[in-house]
Amino acid sequence: FSFCVSGNPVPKARPRVVTRVSGTSWAYTPLRTKVWERTIAWTARQAMLAAEISAPLTGRLQLSLSFGREGRRTCDLDNLIKAGKDALNGVLWIDDEQIDHLTAERCYGCERGQGYLIIAIGETGLE
Repeated sequence: FSFCVSGNPVPKARPRVVTRVSGTSWAYTPLRTKVWERTIAWTARQAMLAAEISAPLTGRLQLSLSFGREGRRTCDLDNLIKAGKDALNGVLWIDDEQIDHLTAERCYGCERGQGYLIIAIGETGLE
């Protein structure tokens, strides 16, 4: 099963912590990261409907991610992977702990508006 998410991939940003004068503090995910993760999740749900997959996968999984980034601005591949995996928890699989095999690649130089993420997922056959 595979599908493509249109958009320039956004690396997972570290949570930001805000502290009030009263000493109360909380962490939040930056908006840019949230929007990208929601885009991945929405696209996954649409692809699952088209493939007649009605619930998250439950077995051991292998995952392949291919990122096409616009321009030449670099980022860590592991942060791109983290955003993709976090977005799909509870959507395509129950938890990313199910992933036993992972391959990922990224390329740069896509024209503006041509960024992408291709996701391919399958069962490993392992128990």
